[in-house]
Amino acid sequence: MADYNTVLFSSISYRRNIKDMPFVKMLTDTELAVGVARSMSEIFGDEFNFKSLKNMPLKDCLILKEENIISDELISNKDISAFGENDEKSKYIYVNEQDHIRLVAKSKGFELESCFKSANEMDDAILEKLEVCFDVNLGYLTSNPKLLGTGMEICEWLFIPALVKSNMLEKIKRELLKDEYELLSFDLKSYDQQSPFVVIKNKYTLGYKENEFAQKMQKRRTLRYAFRSCKDYKIWKING
Repeated sequence: MADYNTVLFSSISYRRNIKDMPFVKMLTDTELAVGVARSMSEIFGDEFNFKSLKNMPLKDCLILKEENIISDELISNKDISAFGENDEKSKYIYVNEQDHIRLVAKSKGFELESCFKSANEMDDAILEKLEVCFDVNLGYLTSNPKLLGTGMEICEWLFIPALVKSNMLEKIKRELLKDEYELLSFDLKSYDQQSPFVVIKNKYTLGYKENEFAQKMQKRRTLRYAFRSCKDYKIWKING
């Protein structure tokens, strides 16, 4: 059962890099970079509507960023970056952001199972057609060392105004760190203890398989019922 009052939506993403191609920060061959988006379009066909950022006005890019659809990194790389979304706006593919490919599946409320299924299907489709960077000891290689292993990020996007009023975010942040989770603002970079909009995400994935990690997160009551309030918001506790 999804907790729609607290959890706005869930997301699972995979990051993949194409074998023998320089990582995005070192990618100087524009044609090679643009070819990644072309490959995504060929693999997924009409399921996704792909858009290149190269000729998109900056103001339009910033609007998409404010809508939490694209990131600063995608805008910074706009000469070579692109993204695709399905009609339901539940699945996204980002090209040449921090990694060559980032796949994202979203769902309203706490619905990791459906997100995992969708993200896995997208990932399988790519792995059938492309060779990606993989090490037998480290797993999938990503630009962010924290994501070595599965290359997976699991996020719960929360709205918790009462918790902000109770000044309990710092305490909860410390509790989450014990379970290797992070508490961040919606830009997934900073942390603002005054903002009622926050994200809980995993810090590491090394040592887990994708399904094991998703099941671990799904079972955690910390995420399933992220925050509970008592009368007048005076007593808060984190369920772990």
